[in-house]
Amino acid sequence: MKKKLTLIVTCVALVAAIAVGGTLAWFTDSKDVTNTVTFGNVKIDLTEPQFSQNNPSNTISNVAPGQTITKDPTIKNTGNNPCWIRVKIDATLDGKPVDLAFKNDVANDPNNDKVYTDMEKGNWEKRADGYFYWKSRLDSNGELKVFNEATIPGKWDNDTAKGELKITVKAEALQATNNGNAYQEAKWPETVKPAS
Repeated sequence: MKKKLTLIVTCVALVAAIAVGGTLAWFTDSKDVTNTVTFGNVKIDLTEPQFSQNNPSNTISNVAPGQTITKDPTIKNTGNNPCWIRVKIDATLDGKPVDLAFKNDVANDPNNDKVYTDMEKGNWEKRADGYFYWKSRLDSNGELKVFNEATIPGKWDNDTAKGELKITVKAEALQATNNGNAYQEAKWPETVKPAS
């Protein structure tokens, strides 16, 4: 008798569960939400507007020791995001490295044998890695003139001055958003790849 009662109670419970479950299956709903995320970018252009206009061949001839030449590397942020900027300036005389200096460090030194620029020392920091770091963010569409001119050392004589001087400026940009509140905090990778 107990087995019959247990069987009946189990059957009733099973029928009730199926009925409730079937009813619940009718009350369902589903919704999807799709969000589109677009990314900004970091991209710069490096030009020398005045130098290129005055020297279409990218060469200056008949320069004398002590002469100041127009050289105006200008960086423009053509990307959507603000960025940190660093530049590397290499000078070589007949393939051998030549020291570079800030104008206000050596301009009045008669024994100066370094090529110097009018780069604003207060706005740039030269670090041990050889790069000059701009101390402010460069906003989208912002423009930054690295320097306006370079001066050949007056101490160079005929032997030094008969060579070929090359000044190369390499500019690099790194996203500023979520990458430090000040230029010293920015995390620069070992290699900066050009934007495509």
